[in-house]
Amino acid sequence: MKKEKIGFVKEAEYYYRKHDGSISYSRNNPYYCFEDIMSYNEYLLKKYRKNNKVPKYIQALVIGTIGWRIRTDELFPYYLEGKEYELAIDRIKKIVSSIDEDVIMGLSSINLYHKIYLFEFSNRKIDIKYNNKSFELYVKDKKVYDEKEVKININKFKIKNNKVYLMGDIFSIALLKYKPDVYIQKKYKNGKNEKVKIDLFLSNECMYDAYFKVTNVYGFDIDFDAKDLECFNIIIEISNKTVNSKISFNKFACGTFVRLKKCVIFKNQKFIIKKYNLKNILNIRLRALRRAIKNDKKSLVNRILYYLYPHHKNIWLYYDSGDAIDNGYRQFMHDVKLKDGIKRYYVTKNNKNLINNNFDKITKKKIVIQYSLKHKMLYLHCNKILTSFVDLQVYCPFNKDLNNYKDLLHYDLIYLQHGMLHSNLVKMYSKEYKEIDKFVISSKFEYKNLMSKYHYKDEDLLKTGMPRMGEDSIKIKPKKKILFAPSWRKYLIGSLNNNTRNLKTKEFQNSIFYKKIYNFLHSEELREFLIKNNFTLDFKLHPIFNGYKDLFDIKSGDIVTLNDEKTKINEYSIFITDFSSFQFDFVKLKRPIIYFLPDRVEFKCGLHSYKELDLKYEDAFGKLCLKEDELINELVKICKNDCKPETKYQKRMDEFFYDIKNPCDDIYNIVFKD
Repeated sequence: MKKEKIGFVKEAEYYYRKHDGSISYSRNNPYYCFEDIMSYNEYLLKKYRKNNKVPKYIQALVIGTIGWRIRTDELFPYYLEGKEYELAIDRIKKIVSSIDEDVIMGLSSINLYHKIYLFEFSNRKIDIKYNNKSFELYVKDKKVYDEKEVKININKFKIKNNKVYLMGDIFSIALLKYKPDVYIQKKYKNGKNEKVKIDLFLSNECMYDAYFKVTNVYGFDIDFDAKDLECFNIIIEISNKTVNSKISFNKFACGTFVRLKKCVIFKNQKFIIKKYNLKNILNIRLRALRRAIKNDKKSLVNRILYYLYPHHKNIWLYYDSGDAIDNGYRQFMHDVKLKDGIKRYYVTKNNKNLINNNFDKITKKKIVIQYSLKHKMLYLHCNKILTSFVDLQVYCPFNKDLNNYKDLLHYDLIYLQHGMLHSNLVKMYSKEYKEIDKFVISSKFEYKNLMSKYHYKDEDLLKTGMPRMGEDSIKIKPKKKILFAPSWRKYLIGSLNNNTRNLKTKEFQNSIFYKKIYNFLHSEELREFLIKNNFTLDFKLHPIFNGYKDLFDIKSGDIVTLNDEKTKINEYSIFITDFSSFQFDFVKLKRPIIYFLPDRVEFKCGLHSYKELDLKYEDAFGKLCLKEDELINELVKICKNDCKPETKYQKRMDEFFYDIKNPCDDIYNIVFKD
C-alpha cells in the first residue's frame, strides 16, 4: 500500500484454517460488522484517490468484498429500518458508484448477473442491443459484454404414461429488457410438424447465486402428449427474432436414457425419441458406459452390478433423516402391511437402538442400511421414493456422483414433509431446485404458498395431510400444563461433526436469546402466575440445542421443568414458541399459542437459516411477544379466557387444515395409482 506496487510469488499458497469460532463463520453478518466494512472501504477509496482516480487494485479490493457478500446475502443491514436503512443503502451505492466498469467486468470472482446487478444498483445507464446474432450489453453507452446464445437449463425431463414432462429456466442478459417467446417444435412420425407456444413465469432463479433478486430468469413447466412423437426441440424468439440457444441439464435431469419402453437421445439440441429395440437400447447404454469409464471407475462397477442385481418391477423406498422416526417411518409401517406386489424398504442408519425399538421381526427384514451396496442397487432400480427430508444426501447413496447414474433412474419422489413449510425457504424447496414430483400438504395456506412462491402446480400437491396428522389426540382433555419449545438458532451452534454439533457455549450465554429465556424461566412473575393458577411449565429445547440444557439451571421436580423426553402434546393447555413448525400440532388441537421472539433483530438480519416467514406473525395463531413481561401478561390473559384461543385465532385454527382423516391411506392410494 505504501509503495503502490504488487509482486507475485509463484510458489505461494493459502492455507485457510476454518472453524466454528473463526471470524469468517461467526462475524461476517452486517449485524456485527456493517459499520467497520463500510468505513474501511470508504477509507481505502479516499486515501488512495489521486487526481480524482483510485488505483484499479484498490477498486478491485473493495468491489471484491461487495461481490462475495451478494452471494452470501451479507451485504445489506437488514437489522436497520426506515431512514437508517435508506441511508445505509445510499452508502453502499456510493461505494459501488466509485468503481470503474472495466474493474467490475474484469473480476472473475463475481458472476455476470451480479456484475449487471451492481451496475443497476448504482444507477448506471444500461442498454441491451441485438447485433449480428448476438446480444450486446452497454453500460453508459460503452459496450462491455456480448452474448452469442441464450442458455436453457433443464431441471426436469421425464416421459411417463405417454406424456413428456419438461421444466426449465432461460438465462440471458437480453431478459433484462425483453420477455422471450418460447415454443416447443414437435415432429411426429407421420411427418407432421407442430409449433406450440408455452407459458412462462419469473423463475426463482432470478435469485441466481444469491438470496434476493439479481436478474430476470424465465421458467417453464409443461407437459404434452408423447404418442407418435419422433422428436422435439425448444425455440426461443426475442423481439420477434429466433435466437441461438444451448441446452444444459441440472444435477437431477438427463437428456439421454432408456425408460418405460422409451429410448430418448439428446443430440444437436434435439430430443429424439427412438424405437424401443435392442439396437437403440445398447447404443444408449454403451454411450453411458463410455462416459462412466471416462468420469469415474467406481460408477462403472456399480453400473455392472446394476445389471446383475435381481430386478423387480415395483420397488418403493422410504426415508427419514438420521435417527429421526418421522413421516417416512409412519407411511412405511402403514404400507408394508399391504399385499399389492410392491417390494418396500425403509432406509436408515445402522442404529441398533432405533431398529430394535421401532421394528418387529417382520419389518426388520425390510430395513436397508443407508449407503450400503443394497441401498445403492435398490435406489437405481426403485420407482418410488417417499421421504420426510429432501436433502440429496438423505435419500441418494451417490450424492455428489449422481451425474454418473442419472440415465438409470426412473423414480418419482414424494415429499412427505417433516414439518409444515411456513418459513421462507424458497432457495431450498422451490420446484426449480428439488426433484420433488409430489408434495404432501395439510393446509390451505401451504397450497396457496407453494403455488405462488415455490412454483408447484395443483397436480403436484397431495392434499392428504402428513402421515402423522392422522394420529388422533384431539379428544383428550389437557392438563394444567404449559409447553415452551423455542426453535434452534444457526448462529448459536457449531457445525456437525460425526453427528454431533460443536457447541458455542460462551456465545450462547452472551446471546439475547439465552438471556431473555433464562430471565423468563427464573422470573418471580412466572412463578407467581404458575402457583396462583396451579400450572406447571415444561421447557423443551430443540434437539440441536440439547448440549446447552444445563445452562438453564432448571431443577427437577420444580414447577418449571426441563423436558427432554418425547412430548405428549395433547397434555398441554398452552403452547409458547417462536417460529417452530411444532405450532401446527397445537393448531390442530386448537390450543392457545403465544409467540415469543426474544432475538427479533438477530432473526431479521439473517443470523438463522432464514430471516422471513411465509406465514407472517400477523396472520398466525397468537400474539407475538418480544419481552418477558409481555409474555407473562399474555399468559394471564389466556387463563382468564379459560385457556381458549382468542376468537380471531380460533377462527384461523378452524379454517387452517384440510379435512384430514386417513393420510396414510390417501397417500398410498394416490401414489399407487400414479
